[in-house]
Amino acid sequence: MDLSYNRFKSFPKMGTTNLKVLLIEGNPGLTFPLDVRSFACLSSLSLSRCNLHAVPDSVCDIVCLEQLDLSHNKITEMSSKIGGLCNLSILVMGNNKLTKVVEMIGQCTALKYLDLKENQILGLPNEMGYLSCMEELILTNNKISDLPQSVSLANFKKMVKLDLYQNSLKELKESFFEGVSTAVIEELHLGHNKLSKIPNLLYSSGLLLLDLKNNNISQISDNLKNLKNIKILNLSHNQLTQIPDLPTSLQTLNLFGNFLSELPPTFSSLTSLQHLYIGYNKFSKFYECFSEILFLSETLEEFFLNGNDISSFPVNSRNIQQKFESFANFSTFGTFIPGVKLLFLNGLGLESVPDELGLLINLEQLDLSHNRLKMIPKKIVSLRCLYSINLSHNLLENS
Repeated sequence: MDLSYNRFKSFPKMGTTNLKVLLIEGNPGLTFPLDVRSFACLSSLSLSRCNLHAVPDSVCDIVCLEQLDLSHNKITEMSSKIGGLCNLSILVMGNNKLTKVVEMIGQCTALKYLDLKENQILGLPNEMGYLSCMEELILTNNKISDLPQSVSLANFKKMVKLDLYQNSLKELKESFFEGVSTAVIEELHLGHNKLSKIPNLLYSSGLLLLDLKNNNISQISDNLKNLKNIKILNLSHNQLTQIPDLPTSLQTLNLFGNFLSELPPTFSSLTSLQHLYIGYNKFSKFYECFSEILFLSETLEEFFLNGNDISSFPVNSRNIQQKFESFANFSTFGTFIPGVKLLFLNGLGLESVPDELGLLINLEQLDLSHNRLKMIPKKIVSLRCLYSINLSHNLLENS
């Protein structure tokens, strides 16, 4: 039954005890308690946006509950009776005013999904380690500065996603990643913290996504290449001056806003790369590996090189020249079509762009703003898919 966004002051009489789902969110005048006997079969209850300041005890008496949504309220404390909800598999309490998680949460051993984002939580109890069925734990935008010493990923054999984005973590203990090699975790979000290093055990995981953006990391271990399954890696806005060899499975790589001046020789071996963001670093020349990725990759769709100090854009790779020459043979033309759709070369100080730019026939958006171009590149007329080009803040004038 959906009674959301009405003007209920108290729970309406249902006339049945067989109700399984009740959505009554958006009723800010709702008062408690409720008659638990009327909800003996209730498995899903949403009280989101009801202006609640506490978790009603009567809600915690509905022992058959499997899903409970208390998000977007003003709850300051998690009820100690929450542990009585032994069948609860989904608990959503994001966007409240919680400062801690009660120890009794460890009694909710059926929990698979716990969302506590957008609160003011300072830490987690050791009892979290009892939640062995947990698959997704969302703790985004809190004030967590440390993780429980007695808890590790070995406690969460089924965890697929852990989100600690935008907290106050300064250190990740090696012990937290014990058992990570056999864990099924796929996503780890640690962006916007205060981390300066990453435990080596992390690199033995089967992660598909690792987000470490906006931390204080100045060095990455050579073991990074051991993340054999990783597809998305975000290291943007850190203090990196060099980067080790990268996993060849990468599809999205974000190194935006670091202090990199060169890339590893093996960079061009990232044959699955689709999205590359290396803007606002310290690159001073257009490396051969850039050329090979841009003009030889059949997978790359987005390339952001903006905000570096590159004044020229040479294409001098022998491999590239050979591929260009093969275009004369129409039988091979169809075997190579560069896939780049978005190309951001703004703020590089470019005085010209190579004719080879016209070979990027799938290009849809091109940003050449904030350079030193004196004439519009002629080859862009051959870019039939191009629908957006930015040439602002150059030195263009009538010829």
